[in-house]
Amino acid sequence: MLLQKKIYKLAACFLLIFGICYLVLVWKIPFGSFSKPNSGFLPKVSGVMFIILAALNVLAEFKKPDTTSEELDSVDWKKAALFVFTCVLYVVLLSTVGYLIGTVISLFLMIKFTGFKGNLIPIITSLAVSLFFYFIFYKLLSVPLPLVSETLLNVLPF
Repeated sequence: MLLQKKIYKLAACFLLIFGICYLVLVWKIPFGSFSKPNSGFLPKVSGVMFIILAALNVLAEFKKPDTTSEELDSVDWKKAALFVFTCVLYVVLLSTVGYLIGTVISLFLMIKFTGFKGNLIPIITSLAVSLFFYFIFYKLLSVPLPLVSETLLNVLPF
């Protein structure tokens, strides 16, 4: 596990260096101002945030005691594999059935994989979260999300 701890430290340092290089590369793009942002606004703000978070990660990795073997022993690998499978399924569902149906199904499965008992609360939660983010993107941010995919509309008889 000593090798694993070194890898985590190296990865944290790599991310910090990557963030610095990224910020140097986007530095020439015009920033604009906070009230009237230009094309460099988001890359620079996200670069600074990335560097801050990467620096905090480096500090945390160097201060952290070696407990990786205990952490890995407590991981439920079946649940982790199901979660990854659900993420892949979500990508497939987005293109086949659309945002709302795909998100509701994926969130429901993820909630059930955590071991939650019953079906009513996961269904209500997945519907509420999906509709909440649809409202945020569609109404507040004016980003159109397809409720139902064109593929599904072509298959349905109505």
